[in-house]
Amino acid sequence: MAKAVTIAWRGQEYRAERKEPGESGEPGPVWQLLRDGAPLTSFPAERQDEEAAVREKVRAWLEGTVSRPSSDIGRQ
Repeated sequence: MAKAVTIAWRGQEYRAERKEPGESGEPGPVWQLLRDGAPLTSFPAERQDEEAAVREKVRAWLEGTVSRPSSDIGRQ
């Protein structure tokens, strides 16, 4: 199970860090996605997430938000 994963995408580096409920304030474990140390979003973590699965989830989110203005990323 991965605890942190670094992803390079379109010239930017992103880091996904696994946070447990006590660390994140969420009711269950999450992956928190960061760029330059700033949180962008989080998504539920699965019990045995492997690095490849986390990379796939992050890339899917990044592809899905590519058309949004950078100032809007991370807003709900």
